[in-house]
Amino acid sequence: MKITGVLVLLIAFINFPNQTFSQSTEHTKRLKNEVREGPGNYYPLLYVLPGGSGLQILERQGGWLKFQLLNQTILKALPDSISQSDSWISKNCLVEKKPRESWRDLKYPWRILKASRAGVSAATRGFALRFGIASSSDLDSLADLQTSFFTPSEYGLFRNVSVSLLQAGSQPQLSQQHGLYFQDYDVALEEEAIGLGIAARIAGRGLIKNPSLKYLNLLSTYLSEETGAYDVPFTVFVSDDDAAKAVSLPGGYIFLTRGILKLCRNEAEIAGVIAHEMMHITLKHGLTEVATRFTGIDFDLMMSELELETEEEADSVSEELEEIALDAYEILLKPRIQSYELEADKGAAILLAKAGYDPMAVPRMILRLGRAIKADENLEMESPFAHLALQKRHDLILEFIANSIPRVDGATNIARFRENFFKD
Repeated sequence: MKITGVLVLLIAFINFPNQTFSQSTEHTKRLKNEVREGPGNYYPLLYVLPGGSGLQILERQGGWLKFQLLNQTILKALPDSISQSDSWISKNCLVEKKPRESWRDLKYPWRILKASRAGVSAATRGFALRFGIASSSDLDSLADLQTSFFTPSEYGLFRNVSVSLLQAGSQPQLSQQHGLYFQDYDVALEEEAIGLGIAARIAGRGLIKNPSLKYLNLLSTYLSEETGAYDVPFTVFVSDDDAAKAVSLPGGYIFLTRGILKLCRNEAEIAGVIAHEMMHITLKHGLTEVATRFTGIDFDLMMSELELETEEEADSVSEELEEIALDAYEILLKPRIQSYELEADKGAAILLAKAGYDPMAVPRMILRLGRAIKADENLEMESPFAHLALQKRHDLILEFIANSIPRVDGATNIARFRENFFKD
């Protein structure tokens, strides 16, 4: 069985001053290691390397490394259109000593192809289709919308303005215990597939196509650069729903409703909502209850395009995978668990402070959400937050900010908010 492994395409770039870096050799450590055209998660994806690939490091920009491939077999497999001079990889993917091969590494027959125009992995797409999470048309519409949010020059301008506006004041000196919220995020292909499938299924219900989507995704990209998951392209979508809801999915998908955006009064508060969902993703809250069920599943069978194209009778493995997919769908969309919310609140407050925003935006949004739910019977019935102790969450995050985040002159950035706020 063959598996095709090329993935998400997000087009954007920003110019950073080049920094020379003494040449050294490192190795990829993840099962899939994404190579991009430049030093950022917003650059186009070029190809994916398997674990254990040797790289000669040529240059460093932040957490990104420019490299030359040492493996001649992989070099020969690259399409002619890909130039080695454009290859960048996240430091999160690398380790100095070559990792030992596992049975998964040996069984996984990578084929390195250039990124597809649709911008999705054939492997994850095949999983989403095979196990009934999404339809092909939903996947296509999601990919088309995802690749059209902003241009490279627009992100460069947004980031430069953000640094100027938000990071002019003192930066917080955060405790080492906060490192939990800023670890790297290595999502397994099966988790990514479930996230993509559920995202497409939500998209099938109808998403808003509005110029303000560009603003939300510029903002999410800026926030992601302050996290340990800086190499993950987080993507924000908006649904036409007046209920105050937010959903986050593996692989970096975030869905906000029109209702929750209407509660925001400034950019810091929108950033707080997005940051909260980012924390759910990087801490893997949604998949905690089903992750162990992947143990023992034949990886090749799960990701096989070949089987997707045949009409075989479902065997026990296929049936178990379908059950896992359906369980994940229910878990990721069901009402939130209080402990997860409190953990995501803390991470969001820290992220806002690091990015230069007012961390008090997090408790303000919690309190406003609680008032909105109480004031509207429909919201009380529909909101996934309705059963949570929102006042307790508000009080606990206030205490956390007071004790754990040094006082900083965080910005609300209300002028840019008023210019770009999501409107009809």
